[in-house]
Parts: sequence; C-alpha cells; structure tokens
Amino acid sequence: NIDDQTRVEQLLAAQREAIAAKSGIWSIRHSPEEYYLAKKGSFRFHRPICHSLQKTDYNELVRFSTREEASQLGYSPCRNCHP
Repeated sequence: NIDDQTRVEQLLAAQREAIAAKSGIWSIRHSPEEYYLAKKGSFRFHRPICHSLQKTDYNELVRFSTREEASQLGYSPCRNCHP
C-alpha cells in the first residue's frame, strides 16, 4: 500500500525520465519564452503574458528558466496560455 506522497514522487520521477529522453509529449517542439511563472502554492505554470497572472503581485510568483524545469518540479501547463 503506497501513500500519496510516494505516488507523487514516483510520477515525478517517471516524468523527469520522459523529459530527459524527450519521449512522448516531451518530443513536441515549443516556442520557448525567456522564462515561465507560477503562483506560489499553485500547480500551474504560465507564459509571462498570461492573463491568469494579470492581478498577481510579483512577490507571489515563482520563476522558471524553462518549461521543463517547471514540469520537473510538478507544475502543469496553464490551460489558457499553453506554455
């Protein structure tokens, strides 16, 4: 019987392997941004111009250099800006 935290760690490990191997959805090319952002405490990362971040204080944001970095930390792409 595996607890939730262990499952999350296993899923993130599998995702990191896929990112490193550029397999599956990680083989799709994207136009990269200079950086990506996420609201602290959220599970989504965004393009810097995403309207979902318009009223967010800068101190409430986490910055990532690449979309892969955000994904490796367990963040999912925004459904609005599709980073």
